Amino acid sequence: MLAVGLCHAAMGSDFIPKGKTIGMITQGPTMTRWDLNYGYSTKWAIRASRIDWDSNPLDTSLTLQGLQATYVLHRSYTEEGILNIYLSGGPLWAAQRLTPERRAVGFEGIISADYETTQIYLRTVFERFESSISTTQISKAQVLYAPWESSYARPTLWVGIQAQQMQRTQIERSLAPMIRIVSRRTWFEAGIHLAGESRGKIFIQAMYLF
Repeated sequence: MLAVGLCHAAMGSDFIPKGKTIGMITQGPTMTRWDLNYGYSTKWAIRASRIDWDSNPLDTSLTLQGLQATYVLHRSYTEEGILNIYLSGGPLWAAQRLTPERRAVGFEGIISADYETTQIYLRTVFERFESSISTTQISKAQVLYAPWESSYARPTLWVGIQAQQMQRTQIERSLAPMIRIVSRRTWFEAGIHLAGESRGKIFIQAMYLF
């Protein structure tokens, strides 16, 4: 159970196995993000990120680049699953894409928690990007269920729902059904927003464990 849990935690949460590198691409209706993560120890990981935000009627398009450290604040095991709490943060450099000479140093901070069994996955995330150019705040919750028990030896399908609130220059709330497919070294999820400005638009995320 422990081996299976740690394997899938690496694919379904902020956990990065010690000595491993994980590449991730996230594509949403208004944002594209690239992450490269390295597990420095069982408690610490480091990440390099690039984020492109599209413009909206009240805010310009932005490019954010940064370095973050992730710390496992708490980890506990039950008979059924694993509970994790993470803190993550670090500096970022923000620039307006239309006027790249306008730059600022900012900060990205994240607190997240997840609980996973072989068939149930729960996750909450609070994330904030802060700079003098722009501030973005994202709150997210996911509830997923696997029709069959997850196993290291075979791919697992997860189905569920994601609730999200994003505040940039205005607040946007959305609810999205989603699927996730996890195998030994790869992880993929996709969903479609049912409300808000992004209604009818999809989001995807793909990850590969090197």
